[in-house]
Amino acid sequence: DQTGYVLDLEARTYTQASAVEGGVSGRFLQEGSTSYSVTFYDFGVLIFVYTSSWSGDTLYPGTYTVADGQIVVEDVYYNIDGSWQVQEDGNVLTEVGGDAVYVKEGYEVVSQLENFEGWFVDEGGNYVSFNTALGMVTYRGQTTAFSANYNGSVLTFTAVDEGSPIEGSEPEFTATVSGETLTITFDRMIEWDDVYEEYITEPVTETYTATEEPVIELDAFAGKWVDANDNTYLFDGISVIRYNGTEYAYTVSAEGVASFYTGAYNVTCTLNGDGTMTANFQDDYGEENFNQTATFVEKDAFAGTWTLNDDSDNYCQFILEFDGYGTITVTSLRYPGNSYYNGTGSYSFSENVATFDLLDYTWTCTLNSDGTLDVWNIDEYQEGGNVSGTFTNMDAEEELAGDAFKGTWVDGNNNTYVFDGQSSVSYNGDTYSYTINDSGAAVFYNDYYTITCTLNEDGSMNANFQDDYGDENFNQTATKQ
Repeated sequence: DQTGYVLDLEARTYTQASAVEGGVSGRFLQEGSTSYSVTFYDFGVLIFVYTSSWSGDTLYPGTYTVADGQIVVEDVYYNIDGSWQVQEDGNVLTEVGGDAVYVKEGYEVVSQLENFEGWFVDEGGNYVSFNTALGMVTYRGQTTAFSANYNGSVLTFTAVDEGSPIEGSEPEFTATVSGETLTITFDRMIEWDDVYEEYITEPVTETYTATEEPVIELDAFAGKWVDANDNTYLFDGISVIRYNGTEYAYTVSAEGVASFYTGAYNVTCTLNGDGTMTANFQDDYGEENFNQTATFVEKDAFAGTWTLNDDSDNYCQFILEFDGYGTITVTSLRYPGNSYYNGTGSYSFSENVATFDLLDYTWTCTLNSDGTLDVWNIDEYQEGGNVSGTFTNMDAEEELAGDAFKGTWVDGNNNTYVFDGQSSVSYNGDTYSYTINDSGAAVFYNDYYTITCTLNEDGSMNANFQDDYGDENFNQTATKQ
């Protein structure tokens, strides 16, 4: 009943309470929890409920106000105190400045994440792509992890702003999609303010349009070459060469000759009929002119992008990218943009074991006969690190078929289930092992609930949650993305 009354104790009378303009009503459940709920009344009253499997319900009554279109709650309970943005016609409340979300009982939040999947291009030919299953974005050649809001309609990530005069500046980018249009906004750092001791920024808006994945044809020089003096030439096949570790721009003439300038030499490279490459070096004064013959180097067996495919210790959700030539990039999906968990370094290998020192750990990667990669790391005290498990090469030509659960599923409360189709499931970013029982259901345990997933005839998936004490037993319906 949403009828309220105001009591006048002195006069011993009452009048019906007026509705608060912009108020909300109904029972709301905190997303991802069964312990917190709150019932709002449209005349400015609420009752917050903490539910414990041991002590039952504890009620915390209070009031709320509306300011600037937001619900404001004070001095009720820490979990509900604060400002809340009203979303989706009053059915969703999102915490201002926080991550908590309350969803009206019976309302199903529809994930918008799939709208980002794929490629987008701007008028200048710059590309942005999203891999929503992995939580990764490639922004103008930079690949990093993104974070999503409660329904996947707003994504945020950090990357280097190459248009900023501040070299290496990494602002936070915000991405939204409307139809076929992707909009990215951020604050560009312009200059340092000595008075306020902060960067002066200006807002930037970029617009991209959905497109097909670009087919990039690499030139004939693409790859790594090494000459007799161990000089290395690593061509990206487009316009950048890394010569002995330093990057330079190069061009390819109509005659098929690649040219670049090192600051000391003009270098021209030509391909020979025997598969070698001749690099001619000419200094600025015409005093030196000599050739080097380089041979092509095939990528090693570790080349590719590797992700965890079983329930091992990978709390940081690392992705390992071996370039096949000795460079390793480690990316954490859980801590995107954090330099303590993300970095690039060099690796070496002997036979089927690659090692590298990065992010304060020594990493050991063993290539197995089935094409998987066992990865673990240790710190300087020879103690266990933050990853230990078996990884799969995403770039492998033959992909494992997987069981019927393989893929990404999202339920009405925006919980995500990413099954690898073999034995690993990522539930809301945490990875667990699952098994298929005799009834064909996928079963896993997330430290709080035994979760049993079954496939329905309409193509949806039912997830049943059962706690350890038998106090809670509820279902969620998920759809495949």
